Amino acid sequence: MIVELSSIELVYAAELAVKRRTTNRAAGVKDGLRAHGNKMAYEGLDAIAEIAWAKLTSTLPDMTTQPRAGGADNTWRGLSVDIKATNRQQGRLLTPTSSRKRTGIDIYVLAIIAGNTVV
Repeated sequence: MIVELSSIELVYAAELAVKRRTTNRAAGVKDGLRAHGNKMAYEGLDAIAEIAWAKLTSTLPDMTTQPRAGGADNTWRGLSVDIKATNRQQGRLLTPTSSRKRTGIDIYVLAIIAGNTVV
């Protein structure tokens, strides 16, 4: 599936990413990003992916900014969903098998982002 986000949705994603990152770092939540380079840019990808998933599934995106580590990004049909994002066109979903038992995630989603398009 392909989801196109509007410029307003991209602005919301950017604002959400900044607020979440700032809040989590101030609260001492461990930075779990495995990415190298500009971590804020990767945080933005996550927010874009979450908004795209919500748009695709007609669910509400999680727009909260309170400190948290791990857990579901969305709920769909009663299942907990963890959304992973990358801007690499050949991106892969990397999730430790042990995290599923620990966090109770039912579905993992990989979103590949190019500009305002999410696949």
